[in-house]
Amino acid sequence: MEDVLMEYLTQIITNISENQSSILREGHLNYKLSPNEMRIIEIVGSSQKPKMMKDIAEIMSMTKGGMTFLIDKLEKKGIVRRKQNDFDRRVLHIELTEEGQRIYKEYNRSKYAVLYKWVEDMNDSTKKIMTEEFHKVLKMVE
Repeated sequence: MEDVLMEYLTQIITNISENQSSILREGHLNYKLSPNEMRIIEIVGSSQKPKMMKDIAEIMSMTKGGMTFLIDKLEKKGIVRRKQNDFDRRVLHIELTEEGQRIYKEYNRSKYAVLYKWVEDMNDSTKKIMTEEFHKVLKMVE
């Protein structure tokens, strides 16, 4: 039974990754941004706390130099800005500009449209069970 569960989880992760890549590519075409630039917008936009470049670089498995290059490009396009930390002026946080927030919201609408299609045929009982179980899984992987 655990082997079947592991196979399902692997397939789900793969499918989600492929769908996310498709949505990122779509965003990349709509806004003339690279998939990596779209991913940065997603990371910064979805974060509950300010992100530093090194945080984003770690999430994306990139070097700090590569991240600096991408952040510079996004900053020139008016999508992100660097903001000094109020307590430590050596620390720079990356935040979305109004344009960046607009792109992030549109990206999320596209992503949610895909996700809603996945669950639209489920009954309320199944949705409730999945919500509870996914909440548990989310707590484990945080």
